[in-house]
Amino acid sequence: MRKNDLITTRSRLLCWGIACGLIALATLLNSGPPSAAASSVTRKVAPPGSAATDPLFWTDDRVAQALANDLSGGAPRVTPSPTGSGGTPLLRHTVVPNTLPTHAVGKLLLRSRAGLGSCSGTLIDTPSRRLVLTAAHCLFDEAGWVFSVRFLPGYEFGRSFRRWGWRFVEVAPGWIGSVLSGGLLAGKFDIGVVSLSGPLGGFIEGVDYELRPSRFDETRILGYPAGAMRGQQLRMCSTGTWKDTSRFSRAFPGPAPVVGQCDMAPGSSGGPWLVERVDAGGAIEYVVKGVTSVGWSRGGGRGRVLSSPFFGGALARLIRSAES
Repeated sequence: MRKNDLITTRSRLLCWGIACGLIALATLLNSGPPSAAASSVTRKVAPPGSAATDPLFWTDDRVAQALANDLSGGAPRVTPSPTGSGGTPLLRHTVVPNTLPTHAVGKLLLRSRAGLGSCSGTLIDTPSRRLVLTAAHCLFDEAGWVFSVRFLPGYEFGRSFRRWGWRFVEVAPGWIGSVLSGGLLAGKFDIGVVSLSGPLGGFIEGVDYELRPSRFDETRILGYPAGAMRGQQLRMCSTGTWKDTSRFSRAFPGPAPVVGQCDMAPGSSGGPWLVERVDAGGAIEYVVKGVTSVGWSRGGGRGRVLSSPFFGGALARLIRSAES
């Protein structure tokens, strides 16, 4: 991973505060019009032979290097623009209780032209039992597509249920166009999936997801932050969420993101936002209503907030395409 490079977003939160707006503006001014051909390609297929070479590549030393790269790309301390009303006092991430579906949440190991890094992801409940939901910027950003992916469900301090390879990665329609046109940091279409090399249904039960959820919910944000935990343990913030009404958000097309207060560091990108629901039988279940995309400091000692793209038509089309 390139160090001291704010615009490198792979395996970390995109940016923090005013830096978001400055980077996006610079990207927009310095880039030409997006290529229609490039922005229409939303899927990257695993290279031939990757099923044999990827397991050999991802040694323990390289896993450690990926996590160290997340840590070295820490968030700058800046003062942000206002992001609308809402929020709660400063929140610190905590250990995740075993009442949540932690078995389906894991670490994504990623390799791209930018180097090695990691994100968080969740196995979701789909007919194929193969899809891991994460942030699109983990899979494609200004450095291009990833070319090696491993999913480690239940990862904690170097151990996981097992390591799974990939068939392809795919991002939501609109994401690549956003990257090419300077809207990457708005995060409105920052949704992606990894299609695994084999179904996990016999090993792990996927978590359901919710389309068009309320933006105002008590939410559990999960992820593998590279700060205090060095990316080694799944952590959680419990927070109310609200609609992002900032001018920065309104400057780009697409549905307004959802925001919530949480102090997670890089490495938590793509982690699930879980909300409590009651199923048809009256039992409580947790469903995914978002994924961690962008984070910034609120200033005035009010802590940090994270943002998730709104789960609407973009997610529905993405899953439909990935399952076809």
